Amino acid sequence: ASGSQQSESNAEWVEGAVPSPLAGHAVNPSLGAQLGLSPSRLLLQPPMLQRPLGLGLPADTRGRLVALEWLLWQVGGLGPMSGQMAHFSVYAQETIPYAVDRCKTEVRRLHRVLDQRLAEHSFVAGAEYGIADMASYPWFEVCGDLKPDYAAFPHLRRWQGAIAARPAVQRAYALKEQVNPNAGRPLSDEERQHMFGRR
Repeated sequence: ASGSQQSESNAEWVEGAVPSPLAGHAVNPSLGAQLGLSPSRLLLQPPMLQRPLGLGLPADTRGRLVALEWLLWQVGGLGPMSGQMAHFSVYAQETIPYAVDRCKTEVRRLHRVLDQRLAEHSFVAGAEYGIADMASYPWFEVCGDLKPDYAAFPHLRRWQGAIAARPAVQRAYALKEQVNPNAGRPLSDEERQHMFGRR
């Protein structure tokens, strides 16, 4: 089939096989039916995927590909855009409506992507809790006033609640006051300059 015909015929499963279908994809039949290989997966394949690495990654090659794909989705999308949303909405001294709206719109799109993923899987990379969940979860706690629209994204709500209830996460929350006793209060000018490298 031509590129356009193939794109049309594959569109439905590609949308569910990779986080960002517009980035392009390849198919490796040896790894099972309908496993799309996005550019990030292809770059990571040698040598990272030749052996189990631990760190919340599955032992099988297919599972590692999926977990790393979603980890990179967080690193390249959810994390940076959530950070920008928090900066322009909470920390910036000058309100820039375009920046705030753009960041909130993109973060909502990313929340929708993850909600759709979690509609079919217990955790981000599949049936088991792993590194993609560990990397993504903190960005849903970034600012109290910037919580996701959980009413619109019920699967995201279920996942967030499941991770928040994990014993290790509860222990981390218990350390919050000890590690950062000033969390939640406005920054002083000196702290703002230090935090954003304007010294």
